[in-house]
Amino acid sequence: MLLIVLLVVNLLFRPEPAPTILFLYSSAVTVVPVVLVPVRSRIFRAALAQRRNPGTKLKVDWVTKVWVWGVLGISVVVITAALTPTPGQGMGR
Repeated sequence: MLLIVLLVVNLLFRPEPAPTILFLYSSAVTVVPVVLVPVRSRIFRAALAQRRNPGTKLKVDWVTKVWVWGVLGISVVVITAALTPTPGQGMGR
C-alpha cells in the first residue's frame, strides 16, 4: 500500500515520464526477491545467531555477500542501460 502511495506521489510531482518511473518501480519490486530468495536461509541463520548472542554484529558468509552485491550491481547496470537513450534517438532527421 505504501508503495502505491509513493508511486502516485512520484508520478504527480516528478518531471520524468510515467513509463520511466513505472519501469524503475517494477524493476525494484522484481530485483529484491531475486536477490533475497536464494540466500534467505543463510540470512535467517545469521540473524538467529546474532539474536542468540546479543551485542554481536550480524555476520553473513561471503557467498551471501557476493550474491547480494553481485545481483544488485548487475541489475543497476542493466536498468541504467535500459533507460539510457541510444545515440541518435529522438533526432528528427
